[in-house]
Amino acid sequence: MSPKPIPYGLADYDTLIRDGCTYIDKTMYIRSLEQAGYYLLFLRPRRFGKSLFASMLGHYYDIGKKNDFDLLFSNTHIGRDPTKRKNAYYVLQFDFSGIRTDSPEIMLESFTHNIHDALFSFCNAYQLDITLEMNSPEVQLSHLFTQFRAKCNGKIYVIIDEYDHFANLATPRVGEKTSPLLTSREDLKHDYFTPCSLNPIVRT
Repeated sequence: MSPKPIPYGLADYDTLIRDGCTYIDKTMYIRSLEQAGYYLLFLRPRRFGKSLFASMLGHYYDIGKKNDFDLLFSNTHIGRDPTKRKNAYYVLQFDFSGIRTDSPEIMLESFTHNIHDALFSFCNAYQLDITLEMNSPEVQLSHLFTQFRAKCNGKIYVIIDEYDHFANLATPRVGEKTSPLLTSREDLKHDYFTPCSLNPIVRT
């Protein structure tokens, strides 16, 4: 029997399982995470598997992946003893790794487009009849939640990968002057994620 391929750099759980790659099962932590609370933050070094773990959570909770559950999780710990929340959410995923930090203006523009693209992908994946307009990040998200609540019977699970990536890029090195980007990125995160934390249809 030939050895399973090692998926270095691969962060998509679906592809990893379907291609028969080596996978270190971490699904046993799902139950503990559900008991830990609603707003969870994973702090680990780079290349520690955070993105793959986030992808795995997305596939586990995705209501659109119900028919694929056995294929994706039958050989895992959680597949043998799933929680009540499996495949129970509309999963809204963000990846902030590509946000540019050349200047406060460019960062805001890049962040705004990043949010819009993620919301568009979300609506497209679930074929939701929701109107999206290019606007400030917090307005985009508030409009999405308002329309979702009116048209859909369900809850949203928000997953954010590379949450602080662009913030770290904007942080000055030792000896450098404090950058106006620092204030900008804190404003961005505060203004944008306030709707997430206040909205009853959202689980993050």
